[in-house]
Amino acid sequence: LLELISIHSLNVAPNVTAWASTLETFWYRRGYTVAEKRVFRTRLGNALHWYQVVKNQMEAAVSRAAGDNETSVDTHASPSGDTSSSDARGTHEPATTNEGASSDDNQYNARRRPAGGRPAEYLRERCPLCFGGPRPIGAYFLLRSHVIVCLDANFSQKRRRSNYTDPALSYENSRFVDPCDVERMEKEVEEKRSKVTRKRKKGTSAKLDDAVLDECEHSFLAAQEKVTKASKNYYADTGLMAILCRHDQVL
Repeated sequence: LLELISIHSLNVAPNVTAWASTLETFWYRRGYTVAEKRVFRTRLGNALHWYQVVKNQMEAAVSRAAGDNETSVDTHASPSGDTSSSDARGTHEPATTNEGASSDDNQYNARRRPAGGRPAEYLRERCPLCFGGPRPIGAYFLLRSHVIVCLDANFSQKRRRSNYTDPALSYENSRFVDPCDVERMEKEVEEKRSKVTRKRKKGTSAKLDDAVLDECEHSFLAAQEKVTKASKNYYADTGLMAILCRHDQVL
């Protein structure tokens, strides 16, 4: 059941409340009743959350173990041997380890390094159609986009900060920009922006009445620069983005 809900959430917006109401109605028609609907919805949400956490950690552990085996094979291979067969199978060269770095981080980064003129193993797993073959060159590389960056332009992808003191759980393949880097980027943007503000000419170039345009601007919060849309005092994760390939696969 939890796997069915997880797969269903990949095609529509996740809605635990709808699933809880559906299960309650399904069981009620078969003679079963749920004492407190709110408790059932909360327990279903917690069960779904931890099921996905355990599944993601399991997949990450299997991926790291597979990377360890591939690295071990590459390390014991003959330096003068022909590597064309190993490149065809998709094995990568051993990762360059830095002193003090953990083995998990090395394996994680190694799967994202290209090897043998092919995209990284991580990309090949995500979409074999885009990254399964050799790297595209020439006009195809310039004309066709490889990734699509999805921005949260309306500031709707956010969640309220939890009252619990448990450490935050982050998905292994998610990345968050350091707040210091964000602050540095904001300062650079402000410095390069033009300080001259030109007022719009009234009634000359606008095809609509000025009052209509002003009302539209005030109603669209995302267009108002000085209005805070996602305060860190109320929301946990803000400024979320996703990268997709041309086949709508999440990278």
